[in-house]
Amino acid sequence: MRRSPRPVPRMDTPTWTRLGAFRALVSPEWDAPGLRAALAGLPDRLGNPGVEVLQAGRHATFRLAMEADGRTLDVVVKRFGRQSAPKDIWDRLRGSKALRTYMAADYMRAHAIGTVPPVACLELWRGVRLLDSYFVSLYLADTVCLKDRLAEIWRRSEDGSEFGPLLALVADGVRKLHDAGCAHGDLGNQNIELVRSGDGFSGIAFLDLNRARFGRRLSMGARAGDLARIHLPCGLYGGFFSLYWRGEVPPAFLRAYRMHRFFFRLHGATRRLRHPIRERRYRLHPETAPAQAGYPVLRKASPAMPEGHYTDAAGRRLSRAGAEALPQGTPVYLFKEDADRP
Repeated sequence: MRRSPRPVPRMDTPTWTRLGAFRALVSPEWDAPGLRAALAGLPDRLGNPGVEVLQAGRHATFRLAMEADGRTLDVVVKRFGRQSAPKDIWDRLRGSKALRTYMAADYMRAHAIGTVPPVACLELWRGVRLLDSYFVSLYLADTVCLKDRLAEIWRRSEDGSEFGPLLALVADGVRKLHDAGCAHGDLGNQNIELVRSGDGFSGIAFLDLNRARFGRRLSMGARAGDLARIHLPCGLYGGFFSLYWRGEVPPAFLRAYRMHRFFFRLHGATRRLRHPIRERRYRLHPETAPAQAGYPVLRKASPAMPEGHYTDAAGRRLSRAGAEALPQGTPVYLFKEDADRP
């Protein structure tokens, strides 16, 4: 199986600029002396009044305004937390999370793939230790994440008719991402933003790009591995795959998907072993834990029943959604799902 594409240039890329204590990459689209001055003092500005904390924690996210020579930019700053020495040494070779995010966003924008417009990447190194790093992008207004939208449709939809257009939009966006030679690496529902346009949605934007790999053609296994993290209500996977492939779903893809989905679920099941301190904190303070995407687990009444037929009322409603909201003749592949984190 071909490996996923590799990202980012080496750390000695000649485009680095010195901004105060940091070395930085600044997007030519927004580069200006005023912006450079603001970026040089970025750590001090994050504590100022008027700065909105979008997400607290180790990898904190802030929203603030920056002046760029007559232009006011509404930006989001992601501050990446400190990490262990071995990870710093590894990132010295392949690029920090901030650099990988910046380069992936720049690549995707160049290929007309929806994502946050990158503004800058800042790093503070001392030898092989990464002391501080930031990724700065423009703020995306009028968006909602796929996780929240699916949950909203599930709660209020009577016939599931809204699932079809939504899945078609997401499938088309992910297919374009993969066709451009980019694997997201963490393609959970929470990292797919739906861009509003009037009463509907006009496109999608991908977030959290530090695991993205790009620059080579994706194999069948790489596509399946990326899609394995998307979490849908049972009964809609087959329609989603048909929309992604724009026709018949290759059997090799389904085999690869089942394998990747198994290992992803195993990865989730061992979370307490891999991150005991963090998971204990989540158990003690549930309000700090990431929200789960809770879709009902649907089961067939007997092995002889056709696919898409279930015993409970919610299952029947979702079965109708799979039949009515998707193109005529779309197959329904069933994968047993729990309410795990997407």
